[in-house]
Amino acid sequence: MTALVAGLRSSDPWPMKPLVVILALMLPTVCHAAAEVPSFASGTTYAKARTSLRSLGWLPAPQASRRCPELRRDMCNDRQPEIVSCAAAAGGACSARWRRGRLIIEVRTVGEQPATVARVCRTKCR
Repeated sequence: MTALVAGLRSSDPWPMKPLVVILALMLPTVCHAAAEVPSFASGTTYAKARTSLRSLGWLPAPQASRRCPELRRDMCNDRQPEIVSCAAAAGGACSARWRRGRLIIEVRTVGEQPATVARVCRTKCR
């Protein structure tokens, strides 16, 4: 307790020094967590994004149930178990889930042949 009180003396130019040190140590962790969600340039095909994700250590995170209309077998098939849903209309959006460690991301696509990446975010994009 004496050390804590000594650190808070009014003559000390840094009375919050312990707090500043703790925050400084936490900052890289917070920044690293935000940087973990990959991004792709506009127009990136899902095939290229998929290859990139695998090379960065991401693994497909398939779901027990999938919503895959017959019209979207180009995306929603056994070769791409990470695709969890696609819109019924041809060329409609699809969602894929990927996992790296405890982090799960969702990759949304638009269009078809080739589908392009529209958005990447943590699960349950809005």
